[in-house]
Amino acid sequence: MNASSVLIVAACLATQYSGHAAPDIVAPLNTGPGPIARSFLVAYSPQPSAGDETHDDDPLKARNIEDFTAHFTGGYLRSLNNHYNGMVEGDLSLGLAAKHFAINVVVGAGMLDLKRGTLAQAEAHDPVVMKLGLSFEYVFTKRNVLLQPYVNAGVDGLCLATDYRQDRISGGDRVRFDYLGGVGYHGSVGLALRPNQNFAVFGEMTAGSMEFANVTARELDNDLFNTFTYVGIRGGVKLMW
Repeated sequence: MNASSVLIVAACLATQYSGHAAPDIVAPLNTGPGPIARSFLVAYSPQPSAGDETHDDDPLKARNIEDFTAHFTGGYLRSLNNHYNGMVEGDLSLGLAAKHFAINVVVGAGMLDLKRGTLAQAEAHDPVVMKLGLSFEYVFTKRNVLLQPYVNAGVDGLCLATDYRQDRISGGDRVRFDYLGGVGYHGSVGLALRPNQNFAVFGEMTAGSMEFANVTARELDNDLFNTFTYVGIRGGVKLMW
């Protein structure tokens, strides 16, 4: 084939493809890693350390349970009625704390200070009040911050135990020691200081009431111990784990 033939063939090809886009001869790009690159990435990607917070193997964290707690609380409750001066009390509570909410089982005891000149003070020694109850707490912040304002409310079953100054008669029997049931409820506003993950101190202002049964366990009319309505202060320490 001479040079003139080559020129004629080239002119024909140019005429055939004029006005048409050039054929796509570039292979599409594979945007994902190939098998070898994928194996490399899996082998050398950072893995969670033992101290990293994961919930897969912690059913309590998966249910938003952050702490088991133990509270040791002491306080003074000032009476708002004329039958009592007040009450010194101490509590122990155990509970579970979630992100903002907590529930606690509370056991405690206190001594009622009977007001001088009342019938109760003339007839009985200062009674001891024992309680078993539940309290519910709401914290306004996360539990890992230093200052944690909170509110709580609780309800208690009560047992008042007293020793009469003189024997009383019930069904022909002499009664010196007696007790009666009751119910209590309260609400509080407080502030906790948590310097580390396992310890906190707290203080709170509280108000509530204790109401006692009309008949004692020895079937005497309760004419001595009326409703105890109060305001007070409480404080203590809290352990978390």
